[in-house]
Amino acid sequence: MRKSGLILLLALAVSFTAYPLLSQESQRGVKFSKALNSLAMFDYSEMFLLEAISKNPSDVDRLRIQLADTYIQWGKGEKGDEIISKVSPESPFYANGQLVLGQAAFAKGKLEMGVSFFEKYIDFCKKSPPASDEDKQDFRIAVAYLSKGYTELKKPGKAKEVMDIMEKILKTDSREASYYEQMSVLNVAEKMKEDTEGDPEKKKECDEKWAKILEEAKKKAADKNKEKKGPPVTAEDMIGLDKTVWQSVAYSTLKPLRDLRWGGQDSITAFSYGAAARALYILGKYDDALKEFEIDTMGLVSAVDDAFGKDEKGLAPGALMNYMKGRIYLAQAKAASDDKAKQELYVKALKSYLNLMMKYKKYEHEGDAYSEFLSCKEILEKQFGKKITLPANFVPPKQQQSFASSTPPEADRLFRDEKFKEAIPLLLNTVMKNRRKEGCADTLYKLAVSYANTQDDLAASATSLYLATCFPKVENYATITLFKVGKIISNAAENEKSLELKDGKRDFSLILYEAFLATDSSDQYAGDVAYMIGLEYYNRAKNLAKVANDMAQGEERVQKAKEAIDNYKLAIPKLQRILDNYGNREQLVNSTYVMLPVCYQATKQFPEAAECHLKYCEREKEKLADVVNAKLSAANAYFQGGQYYDKLAKDLKEEILTSAVPSTDAAPAEEKKEEKKKDSESAVTDNDKKAPAEKTEEKKEASTSPAAPAAIAEKTENKEPAGDEKSSNPKSLEAEKLEAKAKELYKLAIKHTNELLDSVKEGGAYASVVNDPKVVKALETAYYLLGWTYDGAGEKNEACKAFDVFIAKYPKSPNVPACMMRMGTIYTELNNDTEAEKILQSLVARFPDSKEGKNATFFLGRSLYNIGKYDKSAKEFTKIFDQKIEVTPQNLRWIAANLSDCGGQHPKDCAIVALRASTELLARLDKLDKAASLEEWVGKERSISLQRDPKERTATLLILREKTLVDAGEAAFWAEDYKKAIECLAIVLANEKTPYYYDAKFRRADAYMKLKDYEKARSDLGELNVAAFGAKKPSIAVQAQCLIGESYLAENNYSKAFSSFSIIAATAMDLNNPELQGLTTYKSEEEKRAAEKEKEKAKQWVEQAVYKAAFCAAKLAKTDEKAQLVSMYKKNFPQGRFIKEIDALPAAEAANKP
Repeated sequence: MRKSGLILLLALAVSFTAYPLLSQESQRGVKFSKALNSLAMFDYSEMFLLEAISKNPSDVDRLRIQLADTYIQWGKGEKGDEIISKVSPESPFYANGQLVLGQAAFAKGKLEMGVSFFEKYIDFCKKSPPASDEDKQDFRIAVAYLSKGYTELKKPGKAKEVMDIMEKILKTDSREASYYEQMSVLNVAEKMKEDTEGDPEKKKECDEKWAKILEEAKKKAADKNKEKKGPPVTAEDMIGLDKTVWQSVAYSTLKPLRDLRWGGQDSITAFSYGAAARALYILGKYDDALKEFEIDTMGLVSAVDDAFGKDEKGLAPGALMNYMKGRIYLAQAKAASDDKAKQELYVKALKSYLNLMMKYKKYEHEGDAYSEFLSCKEILEKQFGKKITLPANFVPPKQQQSFASSTPPEADRLFRDEKFKEAIPLLLNTVMKNRRKEGCADTLYKLAVSYANTQDDLAASATSLYLATCFPKVENYATITLFKVGKIISNAAENEKSLELKDGKRDFSLILYEAFLATDSSDQYAGDVAYMIGLEYYNRAKNLAKVANDMAQGEERVQKAKEAIDNYKLAIPKLQRILDNYGNREQLVNSTYVMLPVCYQATKQFPEAAECHLKYCEREKEKLADVVNAKLSAANAYFQGGQYYDKLAKDLKEEILTSAVPSTDAAPAEEKKEEKKKDSESAVTDNDKKAPAEKTEEKKEASTSPAAPAAIAEKTENKEPAGDEKSSNPKSLEAEKLEAKAKELYKLAIKHTNELLDSVKEGGAYASVVNDPKVVKALETAYYLLGWTYDGAGEKNEACKAFDVFIAKYPKSPNVPACMMRMGTIYTELNNDTEAEKILQSLVARFPDSKEGKNATFFLGRSLYNIGKYDKSAKEFTKIFDQKIEVTPQNLRWIAANLSDCGGQHPKDCAIVALRASTELLARLDKLDKAASLEEWVGKERSISLQRDPKERTATLLILREKTLVDAGEAAFWAEDYKKAIECLAIVLANEKTPYYYDAKFRRADAYMKLKDYEKARSDLGELNVAAFGAKKPSIAVQAQCLIGESYLAENNYSKAFSSFSIIAATAMDLNNPELQGLTTYKSEEEKRAAEKEKEKAKQWVEQAVYKAAFCAAKLAKTDEKAQLVSMYKKNFPQGRFIKEIDALPAAEAANKP
């Protein structure tokens, strides 16, 4: 908007008249040359003028000045300068030469030089005032340029002075002069606003001053209105002028501009609407700005527009009006919070800009309008999904101009000499003055490259993107700039030591490369650019994954791994774009087929990874060894997908079982969660190894020795939900779907592995490369993988056959022990214990030093446990202790935690084994000193982390000890060694903050009950009751109270038992009372769900209490209470556990009869 002062000046001088000093022929020649120049036909204009000069020697100065003007517009400024320098100051056309030189200097961004030429021109006109309309037109042009130059150079006083000179020389209408003055002031205000908004400190100072000005204006208006003299005034009327505050400067123009309208319905009034709207736009008063156009009820602007010829429409007031409407609507759209309103405003802005470009050709700001038009169009299409169809006859303004570089020679020289810092100010100044001319594309290119070479990545990127937006098709400047600047920044990133700085620079490169593809996806370098983008995203993800893998266990590692996965997800569409659009670039495609499957597997998209490998197999016809490895990788991906879905199903089933069975050991949830987390970080059994696909390298070749996946080795540990629950529970149905998906993927893995093995046999597609080292290696992996895939698919006999084949073919493979271990466990699942024992004994004999060999007895015992053969399992585990077989702490912990349970059967023999394991663990813990490694207890990474943090190490050891003591207490209880149980649990309970408080307290109370020490049992249960209520765990409190009643019942103290049970039974009245339930309010749905879960857990104890209270009432001959309790039970628990017993309560005992 800085050129707005030119509009009316030029608009008032659109007609042409004869030059009085020229011959008729030369007059026509100058006019014709100007017309040719306006069409960018500079070569024809030059030819015509050279001929005219030779024919009209008397008019040579004027014709030469026109020729100089032609050269300058043509981009041959040096020629033009040379011609004008030869025009004598005494020539009557000397002033015309200064005018041309001034315009040329402004075009090059040399404002001070241009101002000096225009000043010479004005001085000349002071002595010889212009007489003809043509001379007056030139004078107005000079004044407009001078005013603009003074404003840019921050000399507003000089700008007003030159306006006064024009009024004096041309004797212009005072309204016209006032308009020029206000437009000049608005230029100043807008410039001040730009400078202020870019400086936070200046902005704050300016806003504070403005607030004071407004406050003073309100006060003055109030005082004025109190006097009741004249019409009421508003605060706006009383705003004073402060030349240091842009808001005040802009406001100062409103009244003068509106006063212009008192002069009548003429062109000045028509222009005043747009000018006042501009002032209000600068002030951010968008609604008020639009109202300025509503004032034109008589259609004055349209009438004045009609007076302008077709080629001068860009000078008409309607051009300014449409441009301002577009800017106002766009500003409102950006500020709108409602999507519907935002969309409507973007449409209005787009229509205003389109109307401007279609009807008002060559408007001085049509470049800005086109840029903002494109912005609106992009937002409407991408953000709102609105299809924008442009009129068939619409021609973008940028395509209407010819290309001539606007880069100043001095800046060109500095750029060539790589003096980028010195070149930037000149280039930037030129861009600011010519940013909408296509000649600016070259300048923008050089400016962007200069910024990039001076490490100003933000400015380099912004300049490149601006160039691509405004000049996407100008001599490939856009793509060249985006590519080159992106490359400069990317190369500079390699020199940065900080990863954060490296990624910051690469971010800029990625933005520029994406813009390159958006500008021209068919460019000869587009494939390379697309590959660089994909490679960058891939490398980022890979590096993040490496960092995560090198970190110690903990939340930070989890977050870093998630970050890596997110980056793999981002890489996928970038890499897929290469395959979709640049399939003819073989090298790029082959590299992409290496990276893309890795991304899919990292993001758990295993079928997609497999399909990617298979597409490579279809595509590649020559590198057969690579094809073999790709085929194996596809099978591997399917296998890993089967594992993944198997694990999801397993986790879901565990969740179902956990929620289906009410907890009786009520440890605090958050403590259990912490315990589970710690256990999951440490209790990794010796056969928990990575699956084959997890070791796949980035080459088209499978890993050499993938090991047995834990997901398959342990899959029999899952217990199936009951039939009814399985069929009705949505989670059960989901688990079934996941298992079906897993099986489907395992079968695909089997299919492709067998196809691969067949293809290398005699006559097969890849038989010719069977001896290739890469293929030999791949075949070993394929035979190994086959056994696991059959196992995953549930084809146990086939799995054993495949393992047998692998062991026979590769007897020295390090994977043989894993295969033998799995075969042994499969035979236990098939109830072939004899074969299982035979295989595992062979494993111990052949590979005594292997992990599998050392743990074969343990795994046999665990396999028997998993299929419910608890007695046999106990015998195998007993061998470990009797024969002193080496066993890891993790495996001992498994025995200690599980053998006392045995599916809820709690056999004494098994519990004794669990107690032996716990005792051994405690002995090992006692031997650990401060420097001892905890790798065998918590894993390598966790151990390293704890070595760095002594405080956390101590806390972890305490958790391990307490968990082991709890397991020991549990085992001792079921082994009927109640005193030992109490002894172990007492040590745990000595720590008031133990996370096992509830488990240990309940189990110790049970032990006291077994020893008939009811007082101590009630003491523990009473403390539990109080603690649970304090911790807002009503289910635990109810359980403890119910067990207190049971202790009295054990003593046949029916009276106290009745009292204890009745306390709980009373709560049964609220269980199904909708009115009472409705009174409870919750802060969140999560709180509500937690409360309902607590209530459900408590319900089983409430049911038991109601029945036992009725039982005691019967014994005590409390007939009324008994009847009430029976009724209560039937109402609340119609399908309850004691529904039969409630109708068969015992008779009162004689001692208890009334």
